[in-house]
This record gives sequence, structure tokens and C-alpha cells, in this order.
Amino acid sequence: MTRFYLGTPSTALTPAFSSAWDVTTSAQRASAVTVPSGGTTTLSPVGPGAANKNRLIAQYISAPLPAQRIMGTVTGQIRANEVSASNDYCPQVVIRVFSGDGLTQRGVLFGPDNSALSHEFAVSTLTNRGFPRGSSGTTLPLTLVQALAGDVLVIEVGYRSLSSSANNGVISFNSNPGAAGDLPADETTTTALRSWIEFSTDLFNPPHHGGFMSSKKAAKGRMVTTAVPHRTFMYDNSRIYGRKPFR
Repeated sequence: MTRFYLGTPSTALTPAFSSAWDVTTSAQRASAVTVPSGGTTTLSPVGPGAANKNRLIAQYISAPLPAQRIMGTVTGQIRANEVSASNDYCPQVVIRVFSGDGLTQRGVLFGPDNSALSHEFAVSTLTNRGFPRGSSGTTLPLTLVQALAGDVLVIEVGYRSLSSSANNGVISFNSNPGAAGDLPADETTTTALRSWIEFSTDLFNPPHHGGFMSSKKAAKGRMVTTAVPHRTFMYDNSRIYGRKPFR
């Protein structure tokens, strides 16, 4: 697993914000880190002022990753609140993979949840919520993206408004090493613990997927054992022949 903490460390990259966000004004950028560092940042920009709109609060960028196929699941916990019960604000997250210079998007690992209101923010008091929405105590699937060596994760966090309110939506990002611990997987905690987003795989030490060979070797008709039980495959330039292995 890989757990990222969302707080105050700075980042020099400026990936374009996802088009899934209707309002990005005053959105901040910072680093997603695997070791708590920095402090607490509480952001409360005004709401979008229209129903069914997504409001970006902050963009978090990881350290460079090794080449890999990123798949699996994601979950996370961050404290948030709204000003009035009529605001109808709920968690929104978009996760993408970008080139190491922040200029080229490789793919979208997790897109926006634009469904009906659920997991609404608590009123007035910063209270734990699952980010992405519905991930508290469970995990949500990612869409596979092929990352190249040096690519970075871009995690965007905000809220979806199901009303026409322009009231402030409040989200608190905490990566303070002095905090008593990480937020638990619930939607009741109000204590200022560390916020986090967690992926089910080790993104900095991805598993080696054996059983495959380069296209150059495959073109020579080499034989290779795969993860499929009791099978080997003979490759040529255009076909794959399956047969039982020699005993």
C-alpha cells in the first residue's frame, strides 16, 4: 500500500487542473508526501453558486514514480464542513497520472463522482469524511493507467455542490508529524488528526510482473512461461500458440 499525506509542503509543478472542476479559482498546489511533514492547511473558498457543480480546493502532486501499470483501489479520509445544511456539499476527488514535468496527462485513475447527494459535509464543525466519496471503511476501484518512469500522481480534492449556495465549503488538510495519528476510517471524528489518501499497491516499489518478454525476443519465436497454470506460449511475429509444457 501507499499512503499519501496532504498538507503544506510546496511543489514546483503546475499540472493543468482537470476539466471535471467547474470552479478552480484560488485552488492551491502542494506535495503529496509519504512521510508526514509540514502542518495543517484549512481552506474555505466560496461555493460555486450553482447546483451540480464541482469546486476544486487543492491539487497534490507526488514524488516521481517508477514505470508501472497503476491499478487497484483507493480510499482516504479528510475533515470538512459546510456552513449550512442547505449547502448540500459532499466530497469530490479526481486522480490522474502526469509526466514528470507536469505537462502531459497519461490518464485518469479516478474520475469525479457526480451522483446524487450523499456523505454530505457536517455543518459548522470539521468532521471526518471519506475522500473519495463513499470510500470510508472500504475502497473504490481505479482505472488502469500505464505510468512511465518519472511520472507523478496528481490528486485533486474539492467538493460537489448540489445546491445554488455560494457559502464557503471548508476542507482541512493535515500532514503534521506532531499530530496524535492519522484519521480513522469513519465519518464522525472531529479531532485534528492527519488527512490521507491511500492506494492499495506500493507505487514506489511496484511488483515485477514476470512471464513476459520484449517484442524483439518474441519475434524470434522464443518460448516463455506465463502466470497461467500449466501453459507455455510460443511467440512468432503475428501469433501466439498455446500448448502444455514439456514434462
